[in-house]
Amino acid sequence: MKKCIRSGDLIRLIGLRLDNLVDSEEHQLSLFENKGDEKQRKLDKIIDLLNEKYGNNSITRAGKMNVEKIVKLKE
Repeated sequence: MKKCIRSGDLIRLIGLRLDNLVDSEEHQLSLFENKGDEKQRKLDKIIDLLNEKYGNNSITRAGKMNVEKIVKLKE
């Protein structure tokens, strides 16, 4: 960031990421009924273990990827 400021580049957006804010036993309640909570919790735990072992974002949800840039969709 200091490099950008010194060079005079304009900054449009600065992001901040926070992890491990609460114990894994705590979770946010939903306003809507979620029947797959336990299944989702297990999946999240496995994803966390894989990311811990192989590095952040080694596995991610397809919805977070720029699929349009990777796969040419039929029109």
